[in-house]
Amino acid sequence: ALSKNTGKSGRRGSSKGRVSRAMARQLVKRSVGGAAAGGVRVGRCQRAAGVAAREAGRRAQTREGTLRKGLRATAVAEDASGGMFEGMGETSPPTFRLKFVWGKDTLAFAVDQILGKGNSSPLTEYFFWPQDDAWENLKAVLEAKDWIPASEKIAMLNRVTEVINFWTPQEAQEQNTTDQAKAKFPECGFTGTFY
Repeated sequence: ALSKNTGKSGRRGSSKGRVSRAMARQLVKRSVGGAAAGGVRVGRCQRAAGVAAREAGRRAQTREGTLRKGLRATAVAEDASGGMFEGMGETSPPTFRLKFVWGKDTLAFAVDQILGKGNSSPLTEYFFWPQDDAWENLKAVLEAKDWIPASEKIAMLNRVTEVINFWTPQEAQEQNTTDQAKAKFPECGFTGTFY
């Protein structure tokens, strides 16, 4: 009866079947003991032991499968709720923010990478305009970072140009203030002033 035992896969002699037969032999030895000599039919006990072993194996598989399903469900729930798997597997492009420090004679700017939940990490150092050729220096630093999409690099450099032009006072006019810059460029960060 045990030789016809097939596992869930339907294959004869699978490892599940061998484990079940081994468990059945142990159960027969324990339950029958010396009773086989006393006239008890061993075949019927063997079949009962085989059924018990298969049931024990199925229960163990069910517990293991339930545990695995529970872990997967927990991981999905934590991922959806912003738990420990947050951000894993996402393929959204990186986002950046330009930061400016406004001064009467100097404009400083840098790039931060936005990490999520309001956190950011500095991507570049501050470049000072017009003391250095800050725009060219920023361009060189951004070009060295090949993981940043070209469209993002161009957009950042264009925005820096716009802010530099807005910062530069026109002839016979006063320089624009930080508040005016914040209103005109809301996506940029103006972290302070120096005079």
